[in-house]
Amino acid sequence: MLQYWGSFITLEEARMWRAYYIGKNWNANPSFRATEYIRRQGGKFLVIKEIDGKQQYFGSFDKLKDAQHERDICLACNWDYDLIVEMEA
Repeated sequence: MLQYWGSFITLEEARMWRAYYIGKNWNANPSFRATEYIRRQGGKFLVIKEIDGKQQYFGSFDKLKDAQHERDICLACNWDYDLIVEMEA
């Protein structure tokens, strides 16, 4: 079943809203692996991305679903901290 989510001027804007809707439990099949950029360590799920040769941490979560939600926002915002913060506000 096809769902209409809106129209957007840029691909980045569309990705940002896609991540938002996924986080709100809309039915979607993301094209990336379920645990991409997520590592389990010490009972926590960490969102991690290597940027400029350094590991950057974007959050620590008790539940995989919460880590996936944060990772989706990060992907939608192209790992731009300012956009991530704006999206989460």
